[in-house]
Amino acid sequence: MSAKTGLSAHSDGLKVAYVRDGDASPSLIALWPWEMNPSFREVDARLMPGLYELRLPDEICAEGAQRATLVVQAPAVSPQVIHLDLVGYDPYDQDRLGLDCLSREGRHEVISRAFREVIPEIVSEFRRNPELDGG
Repeated sequence: MSAKTGLSAHSDGLKVAYVRDGDASPSLIALWPWEMNPSFREVDARLMPGLYELRLPDEICAEGAQRATLVVQAPAVSPQVIHLDLVGYDPYDQDRLGLDCLSREGRHEVISRAFREVIPEIVSEFRRNPELDGG
């Protein structure tokens, strides 16, 4: 099956909606040409046919939710579901992963959530011993 090409922000039947944790219902995203926000475009129909870029509205990343789910629908294409983890740190920070910006308690909370089900003994020791996190 070949990729769907030629879609633009104004293509008939193109719909993008999202729902965040705790939302009562999904929100439709009104798409605009690429120079505006939120927007949608095909990256390169010749070199990367069917690959699209989507700029999302800021409301998706507002405080109060840990996850958001997007659905992109277009005629003659299976709906595309995209799950986003809305994180309170910079995942591209090579040195600290953003954890240095948090208080000691904040670091404990982040690490506890990450390892709670995997290694509960390590989480308990980390909370008891401040030297383990440099504090």
